[in-house]
Amino acid sequence: ITDKLIPLKLNAIVNKGIRFQGESRSTIEDYKQVLALMSDKKFQERIFKIIDTRSFFIHNADDLIEAMHYASSGNHQGRVIVRFE
Repeated sequence: ITDKLIPLKLNAIVNKGIRFQGESRSTIEDYKQVLALMSDKKFQERIFKIIDTRSFFIHNADDLIEAMHYASSGNHQGRVIVRFE
């Protein structure tokens, strides 16, 4: 763990299928601040601008393949949400 910024091209890492896992040492006050921010209407509007209107519910491999093709097509606005039931 470091307090310094580490220059990473996150898209390059994610596109290669590399997964990072970590733990948070946040305090309850940190979570309260996040919840307050998430309840702010202006913040919500900004977030919804970067999330595509279409989301995928994954029930089987075909659903996941469809979602991945859509996400890699470039024919969407923002992040694509994939939900596992």
